[in-house]
Amino acid sequence: MTNSEFIVKPTEGLEEAPITYKRMLYQACQDEGVKLRFLSRNWVKHLEKNGQVHFITGYKFDLNPHALGEIIDDKYALFSVLKDAEVPIIEHAIVYRPDTNRSFAQGCNTIDYVRNYWLAHGGDIVIKPNNGTGGRRIVRVRAEEELALALMKALGQSYSGSMCPFYKIRHEYRAVTLDNEVRLSYMKTLPDEISWKFNLQQGSKSEDIPAEKLPKVTTLAKQTSEAIGLRFGSVDIIETEAGDFMVMEVNSGVMVSKFLKQHPDRYPEIRAMFRDAIRKMFES
Repeated sequence: MTNSEFIVKPTEGLEEAPITYKRMLYQACQDEGVKLRFLSRNWVKHLEKNGQVHFITGYKFDLNPHALGEIIDDKYALFSVLKDAEVPIIEHAIVYRPDTNRSFAQGCNTIDYVRNYWLAHGGDIVIKPNNGTGGRRIVRVRAEEELALALMKALGQSYSGSMCPFYKIRHEYRAVTLDNEVRLSYMKTLPDEISWKFNLQQGSKSEDIPAEKLPKVTTLAKQTSEAIGLRFGSVDIIETEAGDFMVMEVNSGVMVSKFLKQHPDRYPEIRAMFRDAIRKMFES
């Protein structure tokens, strides 16, 4: 079976379809005179113009270097790089599976190591897959007997996990940058009083960032993008109860579907952002 059997012709009703990521890509490509085909069950987007070919895989555009994508997808690596660049970022420590016998894992693959980190941070930490997305398999640990189970959950499908102190977060923000310009930004609110994960896929709501907070979010997002050479991606930033602004993570894929469902009126703005990103791929 070949990839061509999975091609979805972009002209089949997409002009009248509901607002979706797929429709937006099609219309953005139309704006730029780019031929678009969907391959590999729509995971791969094949873009062609004037003999040039570029790809979008999932939500990742062919703008960022591959090595940078590897760093961004590794929470501990990103922490190391941004800390080295003196960008304020949430502390992360790496933890490996107990059966990892490689030299780089020594001292970071035991329950004692995890317990000591937990104790050093007031008995309140977050353990998560080092390369996880979407807020999945993230566990807050406040009791020592929960450590082993949290590790099992985080490492079940990952070669490594990461640990960070639990921060009391006042607000969480997202800023999407394109060539170091913030093109979209918003604040996330928790879905209920007992939740602590600011994730649109898990019920959080998005709203405009208050005017007095926007300069700090914008400055930190641009500082982050410049420090790592991010051309197109999103920067997640927290504001702690103490008033500190820190990077939480960076995403090389730009996901806007949940945001658009909450704010369909922002579609023209986001379509223009994707159009410009596609144009820059072919200019490169």
